[in-house]
Amino acid sequence: MGGTPAYLEKLNPSADLWENVSRIFRPGSYLYDEALNLLRQEVREPRVYFSILASLAGGRDRPSQVASEAGIDPRNLDNYLRLLEELDIVRKVRPLGYRRPVKLAVMDNYFSFHFRYVYRMRHLLEMGLVEEALGKVREDFPSYMGRVFERAVEELVPLMYEAKLLPTRPFQVGRWRKGEEINLVVRDPGVSTTFIEVKWSGVGEMEAKKIVRELRRKAALSGLISGEDHYMIVCREGGVRESSTPRSWSPSSADSGHL
Repeated sequence: MGGTPAYLEKLNPSADLWENVSRIFRPGSYLYDEALNLLRQEVREPRVYFSILASLAGGRDRPSQVASEAGIDPRNLDNYLRLLEELDIVRKVRPLGYRRPVKLAVMDNYFSFHFRYVYRMRHLLEMGLVEEALGKVREDFPSYMGRVFERAVEELVPLMYEAKLLPTRPFQVGRWRKGEEINLVVRDPGVSTTFIEVKWSGVGEMEAKKIVRELRRKAALSGLISGEDHYMIVCREGGVRESSTPRSWSPSSADSGHL
């Protein structure tokens, strides 16, 4: 729901996730129509904005891809994006270490969910085929939540630093992407860098070690390493602990390490 109180109030806290999604999927419900109604009030060409958001929510992140899928002239895309940025729905993302290429992302979780699922499946929902639509969402949901979880972790970086869970002062925070990708990089330039892999899944100890070796390899390619480098995994649940006290694991080499 993107943290919007008016939207959260429409959910049933005693019901599970899928019961609440089922309620959102009912044509005529407040959350079924709110995204489209809000945009109709704010913009002159709502259908163009709907197409842009559907493309972004579907996984397109390059301006040229979004313009092509939305059927608009790429030279005019910035005019539409400017308003979506002002509404805090979309933002432009520049990978750390590069001025270009610019990537695009839907930052509001309610709009991201709506245009990935509700908008794209309106034909099913308006025929009353809610269970069929829910089945499609269940299949895709882990992939969708991966990006949502990454954004949540990025938002938590200042709190992680204050809680001493993050060793690097967050003067720069972003993703690195050039052929390969590092989910999140936190930098205090010239002093310290923390490379973070974000996983919407469980991670066991052996997998954690493999992930950190890969992070080290990609970090060496990124040009973002510093005098003091750290490697971190943030996962939904993990087995890299022997007690209730969270701990971090740091490899002393590419193939061995200590907890």
